[in-house]
Amino acid sequence: MGDRERRNPGVSRRRLAAELRRLRERSGLDVGEVARRCGWSPAHVARMETGAAPIRATDIRCLADLYHLTDTERAALTELAERTAANSWWSRFSDVLQPEFVDLEQDASRIRLWEPLLVPAPLRTDAYLCACARAVQALDGPDLDQLATAQSARRSAVLGESRVSLDAVIGEAVLNNAVGGPQVLRTQLEFLLHAARLPAVTLRVVPFTAHDHPGHAGGFSVLTLAGATPGEGGEDVVIHTELSGAGAFFGDHDGVARQAARFTWIEEAALSSRASCALIQRYLNR
Repeated sequence: MGDRERRNPGVSRRRLAAELRRLRERSGLDVGEVARRCGWSPAHVARMETGAAPIRATDIRCLADLYHLTDTERAALTELAERTAANSWWSRFSDVLQPEFVDLEQDASRIRLWEPLLVPAPLRTDAYLCACARAVQALDGPDLDQLATAQSARRSAVLGESRVSLDAVIGEAVLNNAVGGPQVLRTQLEFLLHAARLPAVTLRVVPFTAHDHPGHAGGFSVLTLAGATPGEGGEDVVIHTELSGAGAFFGDHDGVARQAARFTWIEEAALSSRASCALIQRYLNR
C-alpha cells in the first residue's frame, strides 16, 4: 500500500470505485441493470462508482458473481475493498461530518466551491462555523464541540496543503449575513482576506448586481481528484451538491460537464480577485 493510501483510505476507495466502473463496462451492463440484479437502487451503484458510498464484502461478492470475475480478480477486488475500511483521522467525526465527502476532499488536487449565502466550510473561522452549526444544523453541546474540532482539522488540511488548489466563489450576501452576530462576521471577513492571500487560494465574489447566473439554485463543489488528467472526462471529477444541510454526489460524465459549465458561468459573473477583496474590505469599513 502506498503512502497516500495509508494517509487517506479515500485513495483506495477511489481506486476501487474506478475498478468497479471498469468491470461493469467490460461486462456490458448499465447501472440500472446492475442495480436490478443486486437489489440496489441505481443511485447506490452510481455512488459506489464515484467512491461516495462504503462497499461491503457482500457487495463485492454480488458484483464479482455478476461480472464473472476470475479468482485472481476477485481476490484483488476484495483486498482493495478491505483497504477502504481503514480509518482516517475524520472517521471519528462521522456523526457531524459527511465522511464520504471529506474522503474525496482530502484526495482532491483542485476544489471549486460556490456558496451563495454562507462562507464555504474550508474558509470558516471556528466562531462562524459554530454559529452556522447552531443555526443550520441545530447542533449544540458535545456535538458542536466535536464539529468545531473536526472542521478545524479539515480547514488546516485543505488550506495547509500546497497540493490543493482552492477556487472559492461566494455571493455578496455572504458578506452581509451576520451569522453569529456582527463581531463573528467581522472576524470571518478578515479571515477571508487572509485566505485570499494564500498562493493556492482564489476568492471571488458575485455582486448583487449580477442577476443572471445559475448559482441561485444553491451551493455546490467540483472536486478534481489527485491524478486526474484534464480533458479526460468525468471519471476523476466528482460533484457535491447541497441538499437541506446534507448533500448528494454524482460523477457521471454528462452531469459533471453540466455542473462544471455552471461553475464557469458563475465565475464569469464574479468580480476579479482584486475587486472581490476590495468589496470585502468595504464591508469591513462600514
